[in-house]
Amino acid sequence: MGFENNDKAKGYWRENLRLVLALLAIWFVVSYGCGILLVDVLNEIHFMGFKLGFWFAQQGSMYNGMDPSPFNRPRNGPR
Repeated sequence: MGFENNDKAKGYWRENLRLVLALLAIWFVVSYGCGILLVDVLNEIHFMGFKLGFWFAQQGSMYNGMDPSPFNRPRNGPR
């Protein structure tokens, strides 16, 4: 199963890389921004018995990293 021509292959990879880079940028902002830079502000809020800054540093970045699964759909395959 391949691409019909080189233009479709380039378009597919351009769209795929754009999506991956956008998701990596979101992951970086949530992990670094909320887990490190904003930890003092977020620690004033409690979530499920834990300080929210701790939650973002330990669990939030992991959930955010796993969140792209809805984007992995058959429409992303070769056309």
